[in-house]
Amino acid sequence: MTKMGRGQSRQGPPTEKALSHVAGVLALLALASLRLVAEPELQRLRGAPSPEAVP
Repeated sequence: MTKMGRGQSRQGPPTEKALSHVAGVLALLALASLRLVAEPELQRLRGAPSPEAVP
């Protein structure tokens, strides 16, 4: 991971950097929520007892 310093203004305007940062954070959030949603379904498909089915 590269250090984000103040001297790296050659990468683009600050708005462009902020937009790419926001896009990366949103992608991470989407992946995390997708995994939270898909994990019980994957376990059910594998045949493992799901936590919801246990009384």
